[in-house]
Amino acid sequence: MNYYIECNDKQYELKFNLERLKLIENSIKKPVLSVYIERQGAFTIEEMEKIFLISLKAVGSDFFCSNKEAKDIFNAVIQQENGYRDINNYISLRLQENCPFLFPKA
Repeated sequence: MNYYIECNDKQYELKFNLERLKLIENSIKKPVLSVYIERQGAFTIEEMEKIFLISLKAVGSDFFCSNKEAKDIFNAVIQQENGYRDINNYISLRLQENCPFLFPKA
């Protein structure tokens, strides 16, 4: 899987930080880590969409995408072959890369 999301000849990425996690948790009404652990890394489609709306940005951009743009990209990508699995895996990968404090090494 790519480390970026490609749509309409542009590359996008999910970018997480503490403030973005707070927004996501407020939106999904649960701690991200508890969802991750309880479901062994599987997010619902609704949760994945909310994560996209809050965390998607064009590669190299300092700004996050608008909700409409993020939703359009999410809808396009999720409907591709293996879209659900690829998005879910990408969210997990980016969480681990951007927020290592969520996944301390034993």
